[in-house]
Amino acid sequence: MPTLPFYPEPSTNSITRAGKRIQKKMNKLSLGFSGEIDLESEEMEKEQLKKSQKWLGIFNLPQKQFEKLQFVASENQRLGEAIKIKSSF
Repeated sequence: MPTLPFYPEPSTNSITRAGKRIQKKMNKLSLGFSGEIDLESEEMEKEQLKKSQKWLGIFNLPQKQFEKLQFVASENQRLGEAIKIKSSF
């Protein structure tokens, strides 16, 4: 009869961490259905807003310069994707 592999009992820390991860996911899922707000995600949104406000100056550029910036950004993204594809081979 084969023996079963030995699995040690999970520590209380790992159980607690897993519970916290699950709770965070539950909070994010329930956010749309009830009025619950995940404080960490709210802080992250505030940081994102601050970062985006720094870049708002870009939108005050003349139309031609803005279009040129968009083109350069899309070319950089396309090049980055091509590099990822090539490096995967």
